[in-house]
Amino acid sequence: MKRNTAAGAAVLNKKMDALKKAIEKKGALAVGFSGGVDSALLAKVAYDVLGENALAVTIDSDLLPRGELRQAIELARSIGIRRSIVKCSPLSNKRFVSNPKDRCYYCKKDDVSAIAAEAGRNGCFTAVRGATPSLLRRGIKCIAFGATASDLSDYRPGIKACDELGVWQPLLELGFTKDEVRAAAKQLGLPVWNKPAAACLASRIACGEAITKKKLAMIERAEDFLHSLGFDLVRVRMSGDSARIEVASGEIAKAAALAGKIAPALRALGYERIVLDMEGYTPGGANLQRKKK
Repeated sequence: MKRNTAAGAAVLNKKMDALKKAIEKKGALAVGFSGGVDSALLAKVAYDVLGENALAVTIDSDLLPRGELRQAIELARSIGIRRSIVKCSPLSNKRFVSNPKDRCYYCKKDDVSAIAAEAGRNGCFTAVRGATPSLLRRGIKCIAFGATASDLSDYRPGIKACDELGVWQPLLELGFTKDEVRAAAKQLGLPVWNKPAAACLASRIACGEAITKKKLAMIERAEDFLHSLGFDLVRVRMSGDSARIEVASGEIAKAAALAGKIAPALRALGYERIVLDMEGYTPGGANLQRKKK
């Protein structure tokens, strides 16, 4: 067991060395920064290597819970990296709003354009395929996102969008798994090293059902309420006027016991039918549900 642990540590150290060298070659880097463990690791290493030539850009939109935005701001501040918040309006993109199975593809393209423009204003130097001449003149040398090798086991159209636009995905390129990212983040003292996976609020809405500001607000308020009851890992999946609650498998019994509090609270938000998923939270659960259909 110790031999396997030592071997794993050696592999991780090698990957971290490769990441630092790759970032150093870029000279300047704008990191898409959500505040999750993947982007946090990337931002931390970028700042350690590049200093003021590293920039963390957080996209603020109706898809991002307010609590996540506050945490991202605080985390970037603690890392020390230059930070910027960019307003983006994915609900103005009709293709995204129609909620096809590849909605993330269209959202990611909008995000990249917003980050390129902001990075240009902050003095980074980027080139993004498909960017307008004005963006390229003031744009960046490199935009990086924190996708990992583990993401390839799920349906991630956002990765395709990044590939098409020439966005750098170093953790994926170097073969970092999610577990390795968490281990590296822990070594670097990042408080989010064990933070539960998060996804945008739109991922809770059943494919084919229009994404609206009202639905996103209902989902956010429902999940905030469940968090207030002590649940760390929560998803409220919405289809029509129904809510399907997912919590960690070890907390299903707790959620069931609190049904008398949860059901009326969610009904007050506008849900007519509330069910508890007895299989618990599953990574990529929205995609699994889509496949079942």
